[in-house]
Amino acid sequence: MLAILKGQASARPVVTTAYLGAVMASGLVAGFAALRFAPPTEHVWSVALLVGLAGLSQFASVSLFGQTSVSLSFAFTFLCLLWFGPGAATLTVVVATLVHAVYPARRPWKKVLFNFGSLSLAVAAGGIVYTATGGSVAPEGIRTALFPALVAGAAYFLVNTLTVSGAISLTSKQRFLKVWASNHYGLWAYYLSVAFLAVVAATTFRIDEYLAYPGIAALLAIPWVVSRLWVLRAKQLVQALRHG
Repeated sequence: MLAILKGQASARPVVTTAYLGAVMASGLVAGFAALRFAPPTEHVWSVALLVGLAGLSQFASVSLFGQTSVSLSFAFTFLCLLWFGPGAATLTVVVATLVHAVYPARRPWKKVLFNFGSLSLAVAAGGIVYTATGGSVAPEGIRTALFPALVAGAAYFLVNTLTVSGAISLTSKQRFLKVWASNHYGLWAYYLSVAFLAVVAATTFRIDEYLAYPGIAALLAIPWVVSRLWVLRAKQLVQALRHG
């Protein structure tokens, strides 16, 4: 999940309110529409397990240098998208958003709704692009699923980061492209690496192979661990330069 950490009073309240409202409303519509694509009932426990993992992983977030944070929950959202479709993926977004609403601090309901709207739109975009490029739900082979999954990951990345950047730009008087470039552009590697590992997991393990889920979680966590270590190291170098 990509989220806004800080906010300022908007210099253009009417435009800002209209933009935030549009993202919230369209995200809610996309979310309810996605829930119509419910996964098969025989996979209800698999979906519940991944939704639970998405909620737990939201507690593990990495604060970036700008005004955003990124968590591990995207990995389980994307795996749900590949295995079960947009309905299950939206359920992970619901749970992750609820966790993010109260941890590490309570957030205003408008910010919660905006985050849900942004993520729901990202799921919708990823799902549409995935199927449009030849991807199938519960893919059987990595050779046919890899390209659609990577393009879907890119679509998810763009929709999520661009909508969040728009909100930051409007509330902080900063230029939109500057906000996106400084806060989100570098995350493309994280999103695409997660998408790659998710399609590897989706085509290597069986949906009902529950004993393999800890291994799947560890596999999907690799980009998050690398990102966390990189951010910590970069911040240490910045502090050393300031005090050196």
